[in-house]
Amino acid sequence: MTRFAAAILLAGLAGSVIRPAAAQEEVPPPRIIHAGLLEATELEEVSGLAPSGLRSDVFWALPDSGNPPDLFAVGLDGSHRGRFTVVGVTNRDWEDIDSFLLEGQPCLLIADTGDNEGRDPQYSLHIVREPPIPPGRAPVKGAVAVLRTILFVFEDGPRDCEAVAVDPAGETVYLLSKRDVPPVLYTLPLAPTGDVAVLTARRLTEVPHIPRPTAQDLSEDRQYGRYRSQVTAMDFAPDGSSAAVLTYKCAYRFPRAPEESWADAFQRVPETLPLPRLRQAESLCYSRDGQALYITSEQRPCPLLRLEP
Repeated sequence: MTRFAAAILLAGLAGSVIRPAAAQEEVPPPRIIHAGLLEATELEEVSGLAPSGLRSDVFWALPDSGNPPDLFAVGLDGSHRGRFTVVGVTNRDWEDIDSFLLEGQPCLLIADTGDNEGRDPQYSLHIVREPPIPPGRAPVKGAVAVLRTILFVFEDGPRDCEAVAVDPAGETVYLLSKRDVPPVLYTLPLAPTGDVAVLTARRLTEVPHIPRPTAQDLSEDRQYGRYRSQVTAMDFAPDGSSAAVLTYKCAYRFPRAPEESWADAFQRVPETLPLPRLRQAESLCYSRDGQALYITSEQRPCPLLRLEP
């Protein structure tokens, strides 16, 4: 992970509504609401966020490498709702999480796909059944078993990948690389057939229209400004009508027409969703109803932002 220790939260985070930075595209800026702060101290290095498939008032979050293999239930206000250990795996470099239905049951996909040095021999996707969170505010503890682990490599060599999402049909996993310029979109089958032990993520397309760092980005932060356009999270709208991509600077929304492929949708010039300057924005997801985006950042206090495009 690239750290933005020198960056600070905008003063607007203290209020209920945050004034966004100037938009790069001619689209109305989103309404950005400060929903709360992540209460669980273990999420100081939060690296992924996904809506619950069981409850409309809960998210699932996971921490970055170097932390125990735990999933955290988070309320819409950032409150700590639960902690569940994933049995039998390690957190090598967890980078994203997504929720989806598998055989009609709500499940979570954990992407162990980080590779800062670009030299790991293979990567893992762990699938677990989503644990229920009982009503009430008291956080719960538990454990979950892995239903399936998908081991894979990228067809063109090691990649650092922090943006992973399951398509709404639940049949394909999409992975968007972090350090390639432009970023590259890969695919994997969610339910592979045959006896192949290690799958290959196939290169689908480049994503050419995520803006590069500007001269202002580089001058304002000489150490980290060059990383501002790196992709750190991705999610699909529940109805498949759009994809959202997060970078250290902005979020981007890629609309998709009916019957259009994701490969074609990612060729569009995306809608830019300006953000306040966050310390290390690495987690994004749609709300369960698809009407809003939620974003959070590493390094406490970790704000939970709600974007209403």
